[in-house]
Amino acid sequence: MMAAQRFPAEFDGIVAGAPAFRLTRAAIAQIWDTQAFLRAAPRDAEGRPVLAAAFSEGDLRLVAESVLRACDAADGLADGSVDAIAACRFEPASLRCAGEKAGACLAPAQVEALARAFGGARDGQGRALYSGWNWDAGIAAPGWRAWKLGTSQTAVPNARNTTLGPPALGYYFLTPPEPELDPLRFDFGRDPPRTVQTEAINDPTSTMLSTFVARGGRMLVYHGNSDPVFSTQDLVAWWQELARDNGGAAALAGWARLFLVPGMTHCGGGPALDDFDPLAAIEAWVERGEAPDRLAARGAAFPGRSRPLCPWPLEARHAGGGDAQEAGSFACRPPGLP
Repeated sequence: MMAAQRFPAEFDGIVAGAPAFRLTRAAIAQIWDTQAFLRAAPRDAEGRPVLAAAFSEGDLRLVAESVLRACDAADGLADGSVDAIAACRFEPASLRCAGEKAGACLAPAQVEALARAFGGARDGQGRALYSGWNWDAGIAAPGWRAWKLGTSQTAVPNARNTTLGPPALGYYFLTPPEPELDPLRFDFGRDPPRTVQTEAINDPTSTMLSTFVARGGRMLVYHGNSDPVFSTQDLVAWWQELARDNGGAAALAGWARLFLVPGMTHCGGGPALDDFDPLAAIEAWVERGEAPDRLAARGAAFPGRSRPLCPWPLEARHAGGGDAQEAGSFACRPPGLP
């Protein structure tokens, strides 16, 4: 995305996977999520919160299974995958324990932590600093835990949001730098303006790609709906701006297409069909003019299954006949259509 915006004459085709294009704000969101989950974390003998223990494996499976019950069949087929992501409506409050914490429910602090994290980072006036997140089955995947919670059973966390986020924010994103940044003391009302200098040179958020388009450039972007570090909601919001500033959705589809992958965490993994070939697709588009109307996808999470990944906002729908395990039995249709 940086290449398309700042070096538009250098490339005929670009594939951007799980793009960290608003990295400055995503770094703030990492701190927001860590603070939210620490509020639900049990404490060790010295009174320090243990981040990884905020949610057990069983807790996350409960959330994933509940999301599937709420959203899986919205595409007309209950198959362990949330393909109709636009129609997915899930409230973590539905899992709140009526009494003591048990395996089939979540403690109030856990419900609050999920609602706070998935609602997205906000400043002191409640204004969004980063987007919210999609509810998807990948929340129970190892890749989601690795970023948000980690596995350390001590008060020294190993989640990537804590090992990568605070140093990046303190050393690089803040102006002036704050090498000893304490993520628990980051003030979301006071501190975010300190990132604007780095944001101006680091984040490729421009929607003016006229030179790239005029040269016949083509861009294919893909992103997992369960990515725990960069939100698909943020990318979709930018994509809508891209369409608005470039002649509308139909005109944009002539040179750029976005593919969202149900269940996929960051760059791969999760309950997803994460084996697909965007490079072959961009080659066909650039060299032969064959625009990618779908990407054929498979994955170890669902052996023997194939599905089309559809260009956003289209979603895969079973066409009503044929083998439900075969991509040829599916059509790419607008949200809300059977």
